[in-house]
Amino acid sequence: MSYMTRYNSPQEIGVGDVVILTDDTGYKTEHMVLINYIKGETDKTGYTPKTCRTILIDVESGKKTLVHDYRKMEFVAWIQILTEIS
Repeated sequence: MSYMTRYNSPQEIGVGDVVILTDDTGYKTEHMVLINYIKGETDKTGYTPKTCRTILIDVESGKKTLVHDYRKMEFVAWIQILTEIS
């Protein structure tokens, strides 16, 4: 069973989330969230974005896509990503 839901804010988007992105023609593709920049929040490298944007990776082709409007994405599932802490 699969369900999809829309994000209510960019703060809800997590790295590793699997989302469906619908283009202007109505074609839907599955992507994974690579990076989610939130306006005004500084990341660990000291970068503070001036706008909210999300970088996605197409699950099938590996192509990166930049999304400025989080409302165009539908949440499908999340994948826990383990990283090594040095």
